[in-house]
Amino acid sequence: MLCYWLGAELRNDEGFLSALVTTVAFPRIESAYAQFRLMEGQMGLITSWCAENRMWLLAQVHTHPTDEPHSEADECWPASHRSGFLSVVFPFFASMSSLSNPGWRAYESEGAGVWKEINPANKFLVLPDVWLPKSGPKK
Repeated sequence: MLCYWLGAELRNDEGFLSALVTTVAFPRIESAYAQFRLMEGQMGLITSWCAENRMWLLAQVHTHPTDEPHSEADECWPASHRSGFLSVVFPFFASMSSLSNPGWRAYESEGAGVWKEINPANKFLVLPDVWLPKSGPKK
């Protein structure tokens, strides 16, 4: 499995930078047990959409067959080399993950091919399901 988190970077009054994932893109891929390859043109479609909608490619989210650390391929060929870009890995093909216990590992790019493992609990805030009523015409 592979998807990309797309969204907006936000800076508060104190200059603290955060991001809000608004869209998840599922590109077409060819995959085998321990590897995948994006189909031709998929990354171009995603980056063009981001530019048109003033969004950023925030993270690559993918599964691994075992609980190995960030792979060499993850670090050498990420979707972005931008500092702050995230790579989120679900080990064991996410079979041991749930919404309440995602079981993920996360890594943040420091740029120039350098990655550091981060604690997802300190970096991500997963909101519960939210259902909002549709706005009707104002009377």
